Amino acid sequence: MGEAMATNPPAGTGEAEPPAAARLRLFVAIELPAAWRRYLAARAAELERLAPGYARWVAPELLHLTVVFLGEQPPAQRAAIERALRDATARQAPFQLALGPLGHFGGAVPRVLWVGAHASGHGLEALHAAVGAALAAEGVAFDRKPLVAHLTLGRARPGADPAVGRRLARQLPALPLPAAPPPFTVEALTLMRSELQPAGPRYTPLARFPLTPRAGRGTPT
Repeated sequence: MGEAMATNPPAGTGEAEPPAAARLRLFVAIELPAAWRRYLAARAAELERLAPGYARWVAPELLHLTVVFLGEQPPAQRAAIERALRDATARQAPFQLALGPLGHFGGAVPRVLWVGAHASGHGLEALHAAVGAALAAEGVAFDRKPLVAHLTLGRARPGADPAVGRRLARQLPALPLPAAPPPFTVEALTLMRSELQPAGPRYTPLARFPLTPRAGRGTPT
């Protein structure tokens, strides 16, 4: 019989990384009101009629705005992440978020279809910066790409016809949109766990972190 595999890390390398199955795939999000989810689901259904089968659409209950993507994290890092989010939200006031136009990533052949979002003042940008700074101070790795505020409706299926995608991309700018639901006040951030499954992702809220109204001032409008 062969020797048993050692369970301790080699000297000088620190603690062993947990196996991928034990790691937490995390992101920080703004949850959406029901009226927004219904509106966005209707936009996805309209795009499906324009380009049947081109994209895999996000289930309405999973729609959200990602503020920071953390990727896979060891469970032991969760406490540091939550400290960072408490620190960041304690210094950020609630703000209004409104829906924007349809858009896509991927150039002439869309790979991600989305609806934009924009905040009153610089509330969303300030929140994104505060979360990034707090995570960095805790030594937490995260995706440092600039914030492009969007709500993902769907992603192109593997093998989707590029000609269909190009046609859809040309149609988006002129596509008439019904009146959007009114802006809502963002009052908290949510730490979400994402579990990728054959039937689609499952998102589980792990903790919520309220934003802190400024003393003596109302919520921005």
